[in-house]
Amino acid sequence: MKIPRPLLALPLFALTAFAAPADWPQWRGPNRDGISPSTGLLKEWSADGPPLAWRIGGLGKGLSSVSIAGGKIFTMAARKDGQFIVALDLETHAELWAAKVSEKNDEPRCTPTFSSALVFALSTDGELVAVEAANGHEVWRKNFERDFGGKMMSGWHYSESPLFDGEKLIVTPGGKDAALVAMNKMTGAVLWKTALPDLGSKGSDGAGYTGAVISSAAGVRQYVQLLGRGVVGVSADKPATQRKFIDKFGLTFPMISDPDKSVIDAYGAREVLGVSAKRSTFLVGPDGKVARVWPRVTVEGHAQDVIATIRELS
Repeated sequence: MKIPRPLLALPLFALTAFAAPADWPQWRGPNRDGISPSTGLLKEWSADGPPLAWRIGGLGKGLSSVSIAGGKIFTMAARKDGQFIVALDLETHAELWAAKVSEKNDEPRCTPTFSSALVFALSTDGELVAVEAANGHEVWRKNFERDFGGKMMSGWHYSESPLFDGEKLIVTPGGKDAALVAMNKMTGAVLWKTALPDLGSKGSDGAGYTGAVISSAAGVRQYVQLLGRGVVGVSADKPATQRKFIDKFGLTFPMISDPDKSVIDAYGAREVLGVSAKRSTFLVGPDGKVARVWPRVTVEGHAQDVIATIRELS
């Protein structure tokens, strides 16, 4: 039986006149933990609760929450032509723009994500879009099934809210070779894909209903996500590969994983190391510039060579 959904309405309760406004740029807030950085909030409510400050109705049907950033409210709604991201003015509550995400007649579950002047959203049929927060103009688009062999664990369709982490956008197509995917959030270029792991026989293959969160469990920065057969933690920086290399050769110095080349780009080392840049070392001088590069590390005596070079530059 299809349960009827009400028209989406956004109520806001006046908690206190002293509450400082703060952005809420993604699902469950800045850190996806449901904790607000605002101060001056009421510690206790009256028996009648806080008074209603305002309400916005008639936006369309849907199950999405809201994100708030840059003086705008973002949500998703189903309208007669499909599923849309809707932007509202935080002060006047007027609708600023609506950007179509999918033509599928369904009620969206995703809460839009705001980062770097872009808004990211996912439709129930796996259409992922990035639009300009200022005007809703589309910047790039991916389709979970077509681009990643995506699959949902059931017929209830995609419900995920995209996660941003620095320059990366993390999503969960649920495909055999792309359970989780990291993309450059500005361009949509794929940075890496994680194959669907063997999680046993219980449940079903494919994506679950929630968005990933960032964790540092066991000292490893990772993206934790609930899939159709269980929970996984996907390394953000691929330290496992580095750990194997360090253990194999008994290295006495740490290695930094740089899968998206952000570190070498920050120091201008890509021109020397090239795009592949595997098992490389570069030394940054006191002026912040690259002083020397070892494009292909020879494990034997490498640490001593680096130390000697540091002494020469001192």
